[in-house]
Amino acid sequence: MHGNFNIEATSRGEILVIFTDTYNKRSDVIKVTLNKLKVFLCQPSLYVGIPSETDVMLFQRQDI
Repeated sequence: MHGNFNIEATSRGEILVIFTDTYNKRSDVIKVTLNKLKVFLCQPSLYVGIPSETDVMLFQRQDI
């Protein structure tokens, strides 16, 4: 694993999610507000072809 994320609060009270990735002498940083990240992750097109349940999810439900 070579990526990390941090959470910060801005001076305007927004939650900022910061993704950092360092790999092969290259470093990238992506900063996005939590609200914009939620909007991005709610796009139905991101989940096309992904099953609504996986074996791992089913196993975890049985353990609870």
